[in-house]
Amino acid sequence: DIKCVCIYGGGDRATQINSVGKGVEIVIATPGRLNDLCMNKHIDLSSVSYLVLDEADRMLDMGFEPQIKKILLDVRPNRHTVMMSATWPQTVRRLAVTYMENPMQVYVGTLNLAAVHSVSQQIILTTAEDKRDIMYDFIDKMRKHNSDERNEQKQKVIIFCGKKALTDDLASDCVLKGIDCQSIHGDRDQHDREQALEDIKSGAVDILFATDVASRGLDIEDITHIFNFDFPRNVEEYVHRVGRTGRAGYSWRAN
Repeated sequence: DIKCVCIYGGGDRATQINSVGKGVEIVIATPGRLNDLCMNKHIDLSSVSYLVLDEADRMLDMGFEPQIKKILLDVRPNRHTVMMSATWPQTVRRLAVTYMENPMQVYVGTLNLAAVHSVSQQIILTTAEDKRDIMYDFIDKMRKHNSDERNEQKQKVIIFCGKKALTDDLASDCVLKGIDCQSIHGDRDQHDREQALEDIKSGAVDILFATDVASRGLDIEDITHIFNFDFPRNVEEYVHRVGRTGRAGYSWRAN
């Protein structure tokens, strides 16, 4: 059997060290925790033959370039390296040229940056004062849909916010109104984030308030709507947000 371990900051370090010490073939890791275990001799990367950098552009944006460079230097030179991302900015291209030998670019779909074509996109022109009312109207319609037993497909939404405090504020307002929901952002501890994801995946809640920490890497199959309470900082983040729905060929909506 192929053994796999997941190591990341926020998880129990001793448990992760114990799992790695038993011997594994695949390690899925965040750069910081991986370097931590390497520097303390719990992991030896010199025998790694296949390295994947997923969401490389996002990791560089978050300031992980020094950690990534160290990992690339620690892994044996005759390795296979794969970098994957929905966007391919100059920072990632420079990293590829520096640390990869004759890199090949493989494009899936169009070279132009675009949101998922299976997602219907709607723009609502409003004022800052009216945004909450529009959001609650949307939530009310969604809850009515889900309470109708004739509708087999239940609706789920991720509501993206620009700030962590706003994410908590909106989620708290919903709870006070008797609306079950969850929230996820970088200031919540790892256990709470994992519980939020489990609740939206299992259907315990239909509403997830989130910052852009949830715009990448999450694969929740049955998200039917994306609601941008705050518009993202750039087009790339919009593409990633919208990409949380319309997955596996389904057609849904982003507002």
